[in-house]
Amino acid sequence: MVNFNLKHLPYTTHSFIHTHVTLLIEDGIPIKVISERLGHKDINTTLQIYTHVTENMVVALKSKLEKLSTYSPL
Repeated sequence: MVNFNLKHLPYTTHSFIHTHVTLLIEDGIPIKVISERLGHKDINTTLQIYTHVTENMVVALKSKLEKLSTYSPL
């Protein structure tokens, strides 16, 4: 039913899976957990298909690095 309703739109059910996985990765869920959730026997399948750097990840990294720079040396 979902595929039928999406037929005239530029989306597929895979689009929703991809978005779901991207959100999980951005939230810091371990890739092994995501891979098992998707039913992949090989974690590399998950890594090759679903992992990419998003703008949210870049912003999060920048924020974490800025926080590190405020620490005083021991």
